[in-house]
Amino acid sequence: PSPEALLAKAIRTRMDVERSATAADYRLVGAKGAESCLREYVGRSNPNHHRDLIRALSNQLADAMDDRARVSRTFGLADPETARAEQVVLDLTAAINAEVHNTQG
Repeated sequence: PSPEALLAKAIRTRMDVERSATAADYRLVGAKGAESCLREYVGRSNPNHHRDLIRALSNQLADAMDDRARVSRTFGLADPETARAEQVVLDLTAAINAEVHNTQG
């Protein structure tokens, strides 16, 4: 996978960990560290990193939407797993919007 795809996956992983971890939890610290390192590397190595990251985040969003559909079919709309899957979709959408905003500023 490209560095941008790895960064998009790290962003999604951090979002997943944030839902279940405290601020001092080693999983969250590690997820944030991985995202930060990848973000710095991608920014230095690719002048088109915003465009490529948006594309990679869009792929993560498509996967999250598939996951949400599967979870809602399996557990039903009122289940907490469905709510968590929906939150992943919302978080990734926000990440894409933030990245689009970063390309304009």
